[in-house]
Amino acid sequence: MFSELVRKYWRLAAAVAATIVFFALLYIWRDILLPFIIGLILAYLLYPLIKWLERHLPRRWGQGRTVFSIIVVSLVVLGLFGFLLSLAITAAISASASFIADLPTYLEQATEYVQEWFRALEAQIPPQFQEYFQQFVEDFQSNLGSTITATLSRVLSTITGSLTLVLGFVSLPIFYFYVLKDSDKLRTGLHSLTPPWAMEHIRNIGMILEGVLGRYIRSVIVLGITVGFLCLVGLLAMRIPYAAALAFFAAFTELIPTIGPWIGGAAGVLVTWAAAPEKIIWVIALYVGIQLLENIFLAPRIQGQFMHINPALILVLLALGAYLAGFWGMLLIVPVTATIVEIYRYVLKVTQGHDSNKEEEKVE
Repeated sequence: MFSELVRKYWRLAAAVAATIVFFALLYIWRDILLPFIIGLILAYLLYPLIKWLERHLPRRWGQGRTVFSIIVVSLVVLGLFGFLLSLAITAAISASASFIADLPTYLEQATEYVQEWFRALEAQIPPQFQEYFQQFVEDFQSNLGSTITATLSRVLSTITGSLTLVLGFVSLPIFYFYVLKDSDKLRTGLHSLTPPWAMEHIRNIGMILEGVLGRYIRSVIVLGITVGFLCLVGLLAMRIPYAAALAFFAAFTELIPTIGPWIGGAAGVLVTWAAAPEKIIWVIALYVGIQLLENIFLAPRIQGQFMHINPALILVLLALGAYLAGFWGMLLIVPVTATIVEIYRYVLKVTQGHDSNKEEEKVE
């Protein structure tokens, strides 16, 4: 039965198999391809604006219309984004300077607290075990320096090992420019490399992938805007300095899966610590509350609506993705699942349509 289906729909099976291989290679080479994937996403987002501007430029400019549109749109978007981000960075630097100035005092207080805690704990330990406890404390203090050194060494080795990734990001602007400039030529070239017998299915599956990616990107943007708005309202209500910049930074870091919300929250707490330390507990409660609201309600609801997946299933998928592949699993599990569902529906549509046509021919 299976061999008969493959023989009947071998073109469709080959197209689906090619899609699976494509995703497998994309995951295997994810560290190398990450900058170029980001470039493709940026090009996808800005492409409509660039084409709109290009249509309103004089036709006598020829190819220069495309180049001019890419440069203008990119500079405007980058300038606006850079201005808002600079406000957030300025606030963080100002708060960091104040925090670093008071850091020796904080460290001294923390050291005294730890020493008092150890002395109180030692007083509760029976005399016959105090010698072992003192030895443990001495070993802990002596090993602390080596632990910090080993951690720094691992960080440096990670940075050194990421040279390929750094080079990829260096070449990102050039890659992004040529993708936008030669998008039509690239699309034509990809179609020319596709065998004629697989052209229809590859083109349709490509449209499915583009549709899923577009819906996923829109869901992430809507989620970031929602979180940024909630942060803005909460910070303004508490009269926290740089509220607008911190809210924008929180919205931007939402684009970074898993660790992004923690980065945005840390910036808000740091600025509050330096500017209004008496409100820091309330700011922490605000960020924690927004994060809980996002994880339990907002993310499943928004992603489920855009990806056409039930919010309850979104929660299950995120947990499953984290278990199977950690960070990358949480990032990819929802769009990959939506893609699998869409391709499955397409396969059913093709096979059922083919079978119905056969039955109509028999009746005639």
